[in-house]
Amino acid sequence: MADYEILDPDLNYRGKSYSTLVTDWFNYFVSIDPDKRTLGPVVFLKSVPSAKLVSGAGSSNIPNEETMSNPYSAEPYFPRPYENIPNVRVGGDRLQIFTDQAVFWPIVMAYEIATKPYQSWGELQEYTGAIMDNGDDPPEEKQITIDGKPVVLPRKMEMTRFRILSPVFTTIVPEIGYGRSLRDILEDDVPPGHFPTVVEGYCLLVKFNTPKKYSLHSLAKAGHEARGLYTAEIFCEIEVNERPRKAPAQGVPVGIRPARNTSAISRILSEKIQNGELTVAQANDLMSAAGMDPIFREIKKV
Repeated sequence: MADYEILDPDLNYRGKSYSTLVTDWFNYFVSIDPDKRTLGPVVFLKSVPSAKLVSGAGSSNIPNEETMSNPYSAEPYFPRPYENIPNVRVGGDRLQIFTDQAVFWPIVMAYEIATKPYQSWGELQEYTGAIMDNGDDPPEEKQITIDGKPVVLPRKMEMTRFRILSPVFTTIVPEIGYGRSLRDILEDDVPPGHFPTVVEGYCLLVKFNTPKKYSLHSLAKAGHEARGLYTAEIFCEIEVNERPRKAPAQGVPVGIRPARNTSAISRILSEKIQNGELTVAQANDLMSAAGMDPIFREIKKV
């Protein structure tokens, strides 16, 4: 078995399609402290560093308040520029997952959120489509590497198959202090609330089979517009571990029914006998079917 595999975009993974995972990914993207979200069958990556406000951090990997906040960012003639800062997670910041988790890898993505009443499905889709058409469409495998080697796609499958368009879905934008959500660095101001959204782009779902460390890197660009050139770069170290086996549950031993359950079932069946819904024989049969001793007896009339 190969160390990793790119999962087929035409198939579901754990009940979810690529398109559904795109909608989950964007809500993860704007969620509170997204880098802490590592539970569940799929773990998400992003090409933007966390919007932290760390006093005196001075890190080039963390945008500062001046670059992230622009009072004219909602105006078309005063757009907030793309910062295009790569998201680097290596060393102590590396991602740690288990072999039963897959990784959603957004190579380059475009989105549009309907914060204005006149925005329709067609306008949302046309915007994301134009952005993707005028960028790396598709990106080449050499732009996407695992351990320094171009990513290996499923047999007889080209990168064009991994361009995914979401349906219109609801983005949940949290109301939280500045710097806790990536909504603070979106190129358009998005207030807290629930908004129709469309996302389109190239993404891969990767399943790692061998427990070890992997280095993932991708660099791609989308269309050039008023805000400037948009590039998405991810450099992430992923440590994959076997999930430890859980100890047996310390609750009710297998095969032993709690006494209160037996009493409840007996009471309900007794009431149904009295109401004429069940005969004694039927009630006893049901007791036996549930693994309990028959307790009901016919009452003989004197």
